[in-house]
Amino acid sequence: MLFCMISKCDFTAELVEIVRAKMKHGKAASLDSITAEHLQYSHPLVACVLAKLFNGMVRLGDVPASFGQSYTVPLLNSGASAYGKSVTVNDFLDLP
Repeated sequence: MLFCMISKCDFTAELVEIVRAKMKHGKAASLDSITAEHLQYSHPLVACVLAKLFNGMVRLGDVPASFGQSYTVPLLNSGASAYGKSVTVNDFLDLP
């Protein structure tokens, strides 16, 4: 039951374990510095805690604002960009 209606939603530790096992390795950490590896290699009790957290959020109908925060890091390369010219650090410094 990966998708559920809010009135009948019940996250279980087993569901959290399934999703946690499918997370991809090597991705950037979130703002709180937690990576997929942290969750995958954590104690199995963490799945129970996360299930309770998710069920509580559904019951209250509220998601903390910090869950939607993120940041983007531009990666510079020395090759040609999609615009047909070489991109340098100075190109980003000249942005308004």
